[in-house]
Amino acid sequence: MLMFVDLDRFKSVNDRYGHHVGDLLLIAVASRMRAAMRSTDLVARLGRDEFTVIARHLVNPDQGLEVGEKLIASLSRPFHLANHTILIGASIGVVACPADGMDAAVLLQHADAAMYSAKSAGGIACVCQAT
Repeated sequence: MLMFVDLDRFKSVNDRYGHHVGDLLLIAVASRMRAAMRSTDLVARLGRDEFTVIARHLVNPDQGLEVGEKLIASLSRPFHLANHTILIGASIGVVACPADGMDAAVLLQHADAAMYSAKSAGGIACVCQAT
């Protein structure tokens, strides 16, 4: 299972509090995501405010949605950084191999598309299944 995670309202954190606080937030987000996942899962930052999660032992879309909802709930709790309370959210696209692709580039493309679909639906994780 591959998840593409995009932070909501991250740009406004940088604009309002500065890049130093934005950097602290990215570190805190990564830590919180890591804590929400199993030790066998991989959490990686792609760039800017985008992360991916590889959860190899999840086998069906419902499990991916459940984990995505857990991540959204975790990231929706306030962050307390540099004397500021920061609220963000996340939009998550979830895809599975082999249903949504067999190679990393295709899976990432579908997960990104699913994330944009989730963002337009109010940040709710969604599953993109290739035809």
